[in-house]
Amino acid sequence: MCTWMILTLGGVEVNPIAEAVLGRYGFAGMVAYKFALITLVIVFCEHIGRLRPRAAKAVVGFGIGVTCVPVLWALMQIATSS
Repeated sequence: MCTWMILTLGGVEVNPIAEAVLGRYGFAGMVAYKFALITLVIVFCEHIGRLRPRAAKAVVGFGIGVTCVPVLWALMQIATSS
């Protein structure tokens, strides 16, 4: 949602991989890319969780933190574009 808002307001995608996907496959490709990325992280966490539950919790916490960075960046772009 934030990416769509940023792009609609004239902003740019700052992730170079996502930018390449967007340039080649459009918004539908971007949605598929982000969905696949989230799926990969969930599968990774499920696998680690079965082997080492404490490590899996740390990975999930790290993943949540990393995911917050672009969202906060996007919200800052939206707030300053007005």
